[in-house]
Amino acid sequence: VSAAGLLASAWGLVQALQGMEPYSTLGNRNFFATFAMCALPVSLFLARREAGEKRIAQTIFQGLTAVLCLGALMLCKSKAAWLALAFGGVLLLVVRRRWIPVVILLAAGLLLFRFGPTDGLVNEFMRDVRPYLWEGAWNIGWSNPLYGTGLGRFFIEIPGYRQGEYFLMEKSADTTLHAHNDYLEMFAETGWIGLALFLVFAGLMLRRLCLSLHAGRGKAISGTLLAV
Repeated sequence: VSAAGLLASAWGLVQALQGMEPYSTLGNRNFFATFAMCALPVSLFLARREAGEKRIAQTIFQGLTAVLCLGALMLCKSKAAWLALAFGGVLLLVVRRRWIPVVILLAAGLLLFRFGPTDGLVNEFMRDVRPYLWEGAWNIGWSNPLYGTGLGRFFIEIPGYRQGEYFLMEKSADTTLHAHNDYLEMFAETGWIGLALFLVFAGLMLRRLCLSLHAGRGKAISGTLLAV
């Protein structure tokens, strides 16, 4: 994970220095941001472990990976990736029963949302095409609620569920491949059955990681939990 994070982030930084949109080898800056966001906590916790065992070379490698992943996140400007990282951090603190930091972070988030410069974010969200795609995916799912329309059929079905206002948006497109929300897209393509199976699988994986963390199996488990 760390080696892949290092190479992908380094290539994304090279693209940014050349004036290109940083997407590394993933073809989309949001996909790249998600990958960097997952690799960041793993490399951070591994760097901490290696430093504790006084492995200098490994500590430098993991630290460099974390720095590059953080730089990639900043260049991608993906708000969802930052939000996911913050949510994962709070979840990790909850699992480890660190209640005081959890309360502080939640209070800071509420204060920032209430008194911070959120008007620009709200206006940007209102001008975005995603809410129309989310509504369309939701309606597709409810048209076939049990088992969906079939994997890979979102781009085929969505034209019949897009509102006319969608084409007034700056970033509208004739062909829409994805819903920009994996849960809604899964609901649209596989219905409640497919979505439930995915959530059960994710829940079991998180439960296993939490049990491993409570069993004291090391800092790498903490990074993996935060990444997931």
